[in-house]
Amino acid sequence: MILGKKRVFISTILFSAIVSSNLASAHTMVVIPDLDPTKSSIIFQILSHGSPQTSEISAKTTDGKQRICASLKDPRCSEAEDIKVSLIVPSCTAKSTNFDICIRGLDVRGRDSKIYPSVHEREVATTKFSKNVDAKIGNAGGVSIWKVKAGQTSDSSDKIATKVVLTYSVEIDKVSKKANPAKLVDFAISAYPVSYISGNYEMRSYLVNDEGFEYYGIDPSYTNLDDSSKCEWTEKGICVMKGYFAPDTNISISLQMDNKLQGWLSSNILDLKIEEKKLTSSTNLLTVGGRASNPSPVYAVNNVIDVSKLKELEAAYNRCGGEVSVCPQNFEQFDNKIWEGLLTSDVSSAQFKVGLADVISSSLVDVPDQGTKWNIASMPETGWRKGLSWSPCVSNSKVLAGVVSTNASLYQMNPPELVDQKLVSRVEGAHHNSKNELNRVDYQVAMRGDIFRCLLKKNTNPTSVKATAFSSVGEVMENPAVQMVEQNGWVNFAAKNFSYSTPNIEFVFSTPVVKSVSKTISCAKGKKIIKVKAAAPKCPKGYTKK
Repeated sequence: MILGKKRVFISTILFSAIVSSNLASAHTMVVIPDLDPTKSSIIFQILSHGSPQTSEISAKTTDGKQRICASLKDPRCSEAEDIKVSLIVPSCTAKSTNFDICIRGLDVRGRDSKIYPSVHEREVATTKFSKNVDAKIGNAGGVSIWKVKAGQTSDSSDKIATKVVLTYSVEIDKVSKKANPAKLVDFAISAYPVSYISGNYEMRSYLVNDEGFEYYGIDPSYTNLDDSSKCEWTEKGICVMKGYFAPDTNISISLQMDNKLQGWLSSNILDLKIEEKKLTSSTNLLTVGGRASNPSPVYAVNNVIDVSKLKELEAAYNRCGGEVSVCPQNFEQFDNKIWEGLLTSDVSSAQFKVGLADVISSSLVDVPDQGTKWNIASMPETGWRKGLSWSPCVSNSKVLAGVVSTNASLYQMNPPELVDQKLVSRVEGAHHNSKNELNRVDYQVAMRGDIFRCLLKKNTNPTSVKATAFSSVGEVMENPAVQMVEQNGWVNFAAKNFSYSTPNIEFVFSTPVVKSVSKTISCAKGKKIIKVKAAAPKCPKGYTKK
């Protein structure tokens, strides 16, 4: 459209998940009805994981093409300069050993609060490849389908799909042509109900070559196929539809995991419980459980004329040059530009502390009815600007350090910062939901006990915690209910059910001083009597207690 003499575009900023996508899985876009065409819009959303629905090995060649390899020994990929392995973790079988990377099981706490072990029904028969000893990569599988008691997790399904994706970076030795040990660069778990629609469908198992760019697609010899645009994936004769868990459905997944998993995770699982135990020299038993949540995507609108009047709005909307032109933009969830560095790149400047979230916070509106999610994924430190660097307690750890989990629309996914012996982080969202009800949120951190104590430094054995939600100008908004539990080497602390729009969450830990209770006794030596007062009084040598 044209407004005066200045061209204006609708701006869309996508707040995306942290898992890379391939052509085997399309993103689900949030649709916002009735947007005012005279206003510019910014949309934040967490895209549906977008991770591959099939295991694959892709190689970037020296001429910039992409090849799909049958294995790491495939000569077509031996000269590749960059190899990425997307491995969907298979389910464990009777032949699996503790050295195998596989899903052991899935349990569900249903609407009636009872725990229902699921039954492994099948593994989707997508393309797979065998383990590689040189790269130290396990067998690749497909999405696992588990059968659960009907009606306990969803109104429309008795099946749950679980997808655990490990993404590795691999280099091939130019002389030996063997793979060097792989580097684990990404990790994600998702679970969701699924149902089937019968029809004329086929699986993406045909290797397509589009001008040197290879990917798995549908064999072009298949004709008159049914529309699969709304399918999570397709198989021969069926469209698999993704559903949503009933509110507060509690899921627990246990898997034998590669011990290369290190660093920090982020999640939207509420009342999260995580535990990791060593199995072998290369694997750990990882258990993740908790309630599915419904983090609403949010959007903001501003009058186009106002954009050119305020430098903050110009910085938020005019990200592609031009006087008032705005354009589509993409921000991944772990990009700290959401929180800092919008007005300047100078870390020492006060303006560096202004982020996109600050500028548009008062305009945020919920997108209703987007369904529940149960996801947990890794996040790389490299995605953060140096204005918010990680503590060495986390950066230098060689283990899985911890996870932040919340149902907030926007949140800082990094480990909480230590400020004056307080652990601090931020969340953001619309103050009221689509029903004009006050939005409330949980914010939880789970981390290894040794890393927790490393962060606190001076307060190594706290037994209680107080949480405070501050506004962006330092005003106390709320003192939410808090929980703190230490179990099996992990410390969990959470602020529960607080209202929010742009609060800083601050946790203060303390160790109550236990006052010693003193006792007094009388001690005698001949006719001499003395009194001794202490917590555990004893008579001096030569005296006897009276």
